[in-house]
Amino acid sequence: ELGALKVMVSSDDKVEITSGEELGISSGGRRELVTARVGAPEHWSCQLLPQGWTAQPVDADTLEVLKEICQVHNREALGQGRDAQRYRRTYRNLEVHCAWRIEDLDLWMRFEVERRVVHRQIASLTASGLPQFHNSRIADPAARLPGLPTPGVRETWFLHGSKPDLVLSILNGGLNDRVASSSGAFGAGIYLAEDIEKADQYAQPDAGFEAPGMEEL
Repeated sequence: ELGALKVMVSSDDKVEITSGEELGISSGGRRELVTARVGAPEHWSCQLLPQGWTAQPVDADTLEVLKEICQVHNREALGQGRDAQRYRRTYRNLEVHCAWRIEDLDLWMRFEVERRVVHRQIASLTASGLPQFHNSRIADPAARLPGLPTPGVRETWFLHGSKPDLVLSILNGGLNDRVASSSGAFGAGIYLAEDIEKADQYAQPDAGFEAPGMEEL
């Protein structure tokens, strides 16, 4: 359900959202109030920045679940595969050190609309008999993450690996199959995986990371 939120823009352009029915915008000593209704997941911090999204460190419980999801089960598969990126050295394991949750109200509301459309389509096709739905292998541990998949929409959890130079565009606009490379095994599209070993094939070290020697992370 869409809920009312109060948005306050401070002098440093940071946006704070709290429960309420007014959208408050302050700029140069001038304060304006307008009514707005926006929806956000309950576990979000509801802090927005001018670019429209914010990165929030996940809590300790969420981090532990992500570590479980990203456990390597087949070390021989690391660095292997058609699209595997080559590192300067071999490695035998992957470990999650930290994680952030990306909060973008605009993308979330767009997702909510699309989810309602899918729900309606699935409901209309149920009578004709839909193929059996299979959850991904990471669905069980992912069930302990905040924000459960919506019943009736056939949502589940997957992983995605990408290059460092593509991260900012993904943060700003989400995953977009319209600008995906056509060189994939099945053509242009958004490729997702159940195994961290597979997602790792598409990740690369961030050569621009600020601390020397940390690019391997």
